[in-house]
Amino acid sequence: MEMERTKILCDFRLIEPYVRTLQATTDNKYVVADYVWDDFGLSFVRFLTEAVSHEEAVKRFIASE
Repeated sequence: MEMERTKILCDFRLIEPYVRTLQATTDNKYVVADYVWDDFGLSFVRFLTEAVSHEEAVKRFIASE
């Protein structure tokens, strides 16, 4: 069984209708994920990248699609 990586929020931005996040993992990789605003907080929608370099993650994070 694979352990879930801890993710640290580095940045976020609004890409309607999503809140897009850039998160660092404890093993020096990065993920980009989309969330939507729910009644009280954010709900996860999808990962756009998983366990990639900082450079790759930033490129996906700043993309508007």
